[in-house]
Amino acid sequence: MGQEQSIPPSGPQRSTQNIPYTNYSVEKSNPKDKTSRERSGLKEIYVVSAGQPQTGLSVKDEDEDLQKLQSLQYCKPVLHVPVQAETPKEFESLERFDLVPMLKLCTRYEDHLRQCAEAVTFDQDMLSSRIKEVDVNCASVMSAVSDRYRRLVHVAAHLRKVNELSLTLKRIDANIKRIVPTMDRLNNLLPEEDRLEAFTFQPAFDIQTVSALHEKL
Repeated sequence: MGQEQSIPPSGPQRSTQNIPYTNYSVEKSNPKDKTSRERSGLKEIYVVSAGQPQTGLSVKDEDEDLQKLQSLQYCKPVLHVPVQAETPKEFESLERFDLVPMLKLCTRYEDHLRQCAEAVTFDQDMLSSRIKEVDVNCASVMSAVSDRYRRLVHVAAHLRKVNELSLTLKRIDANIKRIVPTMDRLNNLLPEEDRLEAFTFQPAFDIQTVSALHEKL
């Protein structure tokens, strides 16, 4: 079919207006036909995807500000999180939220915390003062206890001496009781004019007379 269209017809010649798309009609130089073909060709062309524009500009066409921006050092963001233009859904309700009651609640809670803090500081001051008083009383009690301990130690030393004296007296009493019968036997062996009085543990004078003598002295 393409070959038949490319071969010129052998019959009588016809007008080129009725025979489009042939070599004869194309080769014929007619300005009106050229313009009509160009218009029809432009209408029948369908652009599927436009070509990407050339982004790289020459150095002469670039702006000075762009050159300065390109010369800047590349910096990474502090937070490696993509910036979201859309606001999250939980913040959408804040636009309809009345902040005045919340502010009143926060101020009231702040006043409550302040009052609690004042009460706690007052109690702390009272406790610190009481602790100081208790420390002073404890120091006085410790000093009194230490003095009493020293006195008790002195008394305990005297009591030990008394115990030692009582033990010594008991030993003396036992020796005397053991010696008295021997003395009596020896006394009985002596003649009557040389004998001594019988030894006895009873005092020869009363205690009242001894106390009276001490008072006179």
